[in-house]
Amino acid sequence: RIDPDDRIALLGPNGEGKSTFARLLAGRLAPMAGRRLAPRKLAVGYFAQHQLEDLDGMASAIAVVRARVGDRMTEARIRAHLGAFGLSGEMAERPVESLSGGERARLVFALISLDAPQLLVLDEPTNHLDIDAREALISALNDYDGAVLLISHDRHLIGACADRLWRVGDGRVRPFDGDLDDYEQMILEARSARTGGGSEGPRTDVRSLARRKRANARSALAPLRRQAEELEARLEEASARRERILKALASPKLYAEPPAERARKTAELDRHRARLDEEIARIEDEWLDLLARLEAAPADGDAQD
Repeated sequence: RIDPDDRIALLGPNGEGKSTFARLLAGRLAPMAGRRLAPRKLAVGYFAQHQLEDLDGMASAIAVVRARVGDRMTEARIRAHLGAFGLSGEMAERPVESLSGGERARLVFALISLDAPQLLVLDEPTNHLDIDAREALISALNDYDGAVLLISHDRHLIGACADRLWRVGDGRVRPFDGDLDDYEQMILEARSARTGGGSEGPRTDVRSLARRKRANARSALAPLRRQAEELEARLEEASARRERILKALASPKLYAEPPAERARKTAELDRHRARLDEEIARIEDEWLDLLARLEAAPADGDAQD
């Protein structure tokens, strides 16, 4: 049962059926047995990574929204709606195929929100999102009035947005009484028992082994975490410089300049902005690569799926 204000995260190894269960809840997959009971007018917003590839690559973000809403929204309202998701100005007019993965994810979120869903089912929603977009998603989910069900490897997202954990395994979905650390401990003990490490010795030996494994994993990941922190700092600094350039381009003082001087300054600012856009994209790619390696590490170190 999911109540209107629930915030649930699904836990479980890959291949146990988390995404299948999410599709069932979202009404995207018919049950092979049993029934899905939901109010007749329940609106469900569903996000999955494949939706980014299903977008019409030749259409603009404006055209994609227009195809969904028809004449129910003016272009001004469509632009305002896209702008709320960080797709404003020229970006909303570009072909979708030219958008980054994070920008396409923003477009999918913009489409989902059009129907004012009472339940959000989100399958790995932070993949492709940069730092700012991830924090914006967390803020939006915490402000959202409906129910949320999450599948994610992002511990920060789960910790910030979920207040209930459900475990998927052995063909069943059960409430998990504990937090992410308890789940990690349970996985470690189960794997140790399967390999014979905990079959003879006392329970404390298993816990001691788990603590050593976690300590070793933290030590191994420390250099990656430091690199990620350095990249975050560089990204914040570059983004701040870009914001200053955008403010300069929008300044009334610039448009009060004589035409020739205004053109010269505008061209110079545009060149700086283009260089910063390239730098920011490069840093984000490095950061996302590091983040993917960090998020994959718990599975290698006997942690959460």
